[in-house]
Amino acid sequence: MSPALQEIVNVCEKIRDDCNLFLQKAELFQKEWLTTGEFAQLAGVKQKTICTYAGQGRYSRIRERNGHYEIHKSELM
Repeated sequence: MSPALQEIVNVCEKIRDDCNLFLQKAELFQKEWLTTGEFAQLAGVKQKTICTYAGQGRYSRIRERNGHYEIHKSELM
């Protein structure tokens, strides 16, 4: 494969990956309540940060389910 064609393939793969990430995030926005991992993914931070903040009471719309935090998507705003 020529270098120019390889570059086109690389760009196409990057576009595909970006589209897949966008679709994953769009699916998460359909949910009212997010796990700390989902919330972290949308916020662009580590899950540990979200857990720490949740434990400190930084979110007003939060609930605990089965020993795990869930945070309302409105907290992303």
